[in-house]
Amino acid sequence: MTKTIFHSVFVAMVALFVLMAPTRRASAQFVINSPKVEKGEVEVETHGSYSSGFPRSEADDEDAEAPVRHGDEVEVGYGITDFWKLELGFGFQKPQGEGWEGTEIEIENTFQLTEVKRWDMTIGFLASVAFGVGGADEPNAFEFGPLIQFGKEDDRSLILNAIFEKTFGENREDGLGFEYAAQLKAFKLRDNIMLGAEAFGEIENIDDVPSFDETELRIGPAIYFKFGGDNDDDKGKHKGLKDKDDDDDKGMKDADEGPEVEVGVGLLFGATDATPDVTLKWDLEVSF
Repeated sequence: MTKTIFHSVFVAMVALFVLMAPTRRASAQFVINSPKVEKGEVEVETHGSYSSGFPRSEADDEDAEAPVRHGDEVEVGYGITDFWKLELGFGFQKPQGEGWEGTEIEIENTFQLTEVKRWDMTIGFLASVAFGVGGADEPNAFEFGPLIQFGKEDDRSLILNAIFEKTFGENREDGLGFEYAAQLKAFKLRDNIMLGAEAFGEIENIDDVPSFDETELRIGPAIYFKFGGDNDDDKGKHKGLKDKDDDDDKGMKDADEGPEVEVGVGLLFGATDATPDVTLKWDLEVSF
């Protein structure tokens, strides 16, 4: 059943991308990557953003590409093993004053490497390759780097990402790019609502680092909602079954659990002159 749903969603997304795909590669969305992997879990995600208040030099330069006001990314992922999750993503964007464009295809691997129970820490690694589509001016790129999580998503948690980017292909760029991100879930309002904060920064080339004010950094509050999936009683029952027989537990989980829906919304403010003043971002994830 799960495989059938996964295949159907995959085909639908490919068809959507073909219909929308013409010209320019997208800039990356503001995504927090967790190092945790669950075997057999299917994820369907979308990540979007809207930015305003672009730096004057970027907005006024007639020779520069139009800044990206809207961006969106759609992904389908599957936990192939207990430590490896594979995702296929499609990127879209709407530059200022232009229409929507399909922009990139990304193949992403998340590897859960180890857990340190003493600190409630999970360590993982991300490795992905992105291909610009439709004759994009920007090069293709490899992305790789560590993912670290303290705590659990349902409670207080901190996730840290440190991602390096190396371009390749006809329009490759010199040097090594670096993107860093952090997500803190700090306050539980209700069982399914949490408050926190997120931050996203970028250095275009770490071989030639400019002044801090010439790099991009966004930071701001976020709110998270979770619906569906297990309730607490079911989790306790499943945990007991898992101690006795992991296979029986997985069978019951597949049969009894409905999809779990997570929604996150953040309002990010530019902390440097090179960053847009305000970015509204949102994430929607359905897992089953």
